[in-house]
Amino acid sequence: MLVTRQLRSLAPVAQQATTAIAAVILGLPFLWLLPESLGGGATWPQGVAWVHLGGMGLAATLSHIFLTYALRLAPSALIAPLGYLELASATVLGWLVFGDFPAPMVWAGIALIVGSGLYLIHREQLAHRRPQVPVTSSTL
Repeated sequence: MLVTRQLRSLAPVAQQATTAIAAVILGLPFLWLLPESLGGGATWPQGVAWVHLGGMGLAATLSHIFLTYALRLAPSALIAPLGYLELASATVLGWLVFGDFPAPMVWAGIALIVGSGLYLIHREQLAHRRPQVPVTSSTL
């Protein structure tokens, strides 16, 4: 989100296209280089999988474009907690569409991400509650 906010001079569609091209260039070689046990061994999707992949691509594209517009209008700290909604919806959709229920290690990762995000929100709230002490020669 911070990088997206810094690149706000680019049009949202250009940002999305750049991100997609970079992901393909960086990720595609791993499909052929890694063994199947590590996620490699690329195969072409079959049948209805194309529809699922197209739907996911469309949803990801639109959500990133909307995120880009949101980051132009609001601070990153206000938008960041919406990432938790992304985690929850991805988990539910993965289970409903693909029958893929997360393993315990995935739940541990989700808990770590949510916990650290909640800690940061709490820390920011505490920082805003502290009274601002003016700097004078006697406080130095």
